[in-house]
Amino acid sequence: MNPRNAGLIALAVSVAWAALDEAHQSFVPSRSASVADVALDSIGALGALGIAGLGWRRVADRTTAALL
Repeated sequence: MNPRNAGLIALAVSVAWAALDEAHQSFVPSRSASVADVALDSIGALGALGIAGLGWRRVADRTTAALL
């Protein structure tokens, strides 16, 4: 499997898991479901894919340089 397909599958699993988690929360009396939470989780997964695509070491080096 090529890295792009693996990344897309990982993204799909992340979004599906977030949606299932929110659906589950809708049945728990002390919790509430939120589409915004699914969107936030999806953005986090996309961010992780972006970092992985750029190479985590290069991102870490650039972030460190920017912060220093």
